[in-house]
Amino acid sequence: MASKRDSRGSSFSRNVPRLDLIARGEGEKPLTELVKKAQEHGVDAIRANLRLYLSHVRGFYIRDGGKSFFTGYPEPFTAEEFTRATLAVDFTDVGLDLYWDQLKAHYSAEQLGDPVLLGKILTIKPYTSNYCPLGCAFCSTTTFHRDGNGRTAKVIAIRKNDLAEYVRSLLLKNPQARKVMFKDDLFFLRGGSRNDLLEDLQALEDVRNEIHAFDGRDVAYHGKARVDTWVDPRTLTVDTRLLEATRRAGFTGVSMGLETFDPDELEAYKKKLGRRGAEVNRLALDACQRYGMNVVSYIILSGLYSTVKSLTQNVRWITRSLSDGHVMRINDRLFSLPGTKIDRDLRESGEGITLETDSLVVGHEHIKVRRVVSVFPRDPEAREVMDEFERSLAASRREWQERLGVSHWIPEVEGPHKMWLLNRILAGRAHLPAGESERIEETLESMLLGYSGSHRSVSNEPTTA
Repeated sequence: MASKRDSRGSSFSRNVPRLDLIARGEGEKPLTELVKKAQEHGVDAIRANLRLYLSHVRGFYIRDGGKSFFTGYPEPFTAEEFTRATLAVDFTDVGLDLYWDQLKAHYSAEQLGDPVLLGKILTIKPYTSNYCPLGCAFCSTTTFHRDGNGRTAKVIAIRKNDLAEYVRSLLLKNPQARKVMFKDDLFFLRGGSRNDLLEDLQALEDVRNEIHAFDGRDVAYHGKARVDTWVDPRTLTVDTRLLEATRRAGFTGVSMGLETFDPDELEAYKKKLGRRGAEVNRLALDACQRYGMNVVSYIILSGLYSTVKSLTQNVRWITRSLSDGHVMRINDRLFSLPGTKIDRDLRESGEGITLETDSLVVGHEHIKVRRVVSVFPRDPEAREVMDEFERSLAASRREWQERLGVSHWIPEVEGPHKMWLLNRILAGRAHLPAGESERIEETLESMLLGYSGSHRSVSNEPTTA
């Protein structure tokens, strides 16, 4: 995949002498044409005259002497092409049974008797839609598809009968499977209308019932959603019909990127939730819990736009959510992906707010690629807080692990511990009132002490083992 700047293709071609071709964007169409040409004419003939054989195939950067030229943007998949390509991926060539056996080898016979653990291990992970077009500030997916095709691509997905056929086929060809974890950027954002989505869910429910009648398996589903999948940001109305249909279909869990509970930070991240975004987060969590769905929530604890206000808001709201039994995956820092809003804003933010590393290109060790692996807050006070947090985190974890006597640092322990440490740092710098901080600390300590002596190795979150 080449960068959106055509000069980048020339740069790769110049710096990696053995690189003849770069497919831009998704690459399936130009690479399919390449395979056809190779079958017809042979690889040596094509390599000897790339321009002759491939200049009419859209989507390639092609070496031409010491330079490269671009053959033009490829056409994005049509709905029919996407459906045909997706249905062809049935995982039979992957060796899932061998992969699952390798995962099982890490657990005891007693642990493998737990159906929750087995559900995490015996999981198939298909894609059924092409991408998310919403363009959050930290995500490169939208940029990638727009860049690869030269314009914003339409959201397309396999629907209804095709979806049912695909999932049914996957489960019948993989009889050990207990869960289908849809790896779509956003499973519930599939193009079409809300009724189309409800029909997709009905199709999945029908397949689940068929499989249970056929061999007794209780198959579960898991997919990614936005909080406004369930809650209207304008009215704060919960979509109970969609929640009922989702749970009835067999979804036992969903993943949601909450990112933050601070309205200003949500706006900076382009989450499009309005000024009540924090409340939308909260309502979505509670609604999914009421309907019996386990939620994996992702939080960006700090990033380019973080402030002391956002950090204190996160401590308050995350502690409250943890108290309600939610499991949260807390990313301490954000990193920058090329083409994102954060990437652009970083260029205007001065020095000293990123951590960068030089990564070697495998097979071409003379070439190094500089990558931003961590982004610090622009706000100086927030940056100081997070610096102290990161300096203290490892030692604090060791102390708590010894104090609790736990053998595995599962997310149910990690989340409360991170909030416990951040709360202490904010209180020590007088960013949180003493009384409130003491109540938060008491709540978090109670949660942590509830895991004293625990040898649980598996989280309740419905992800794979």
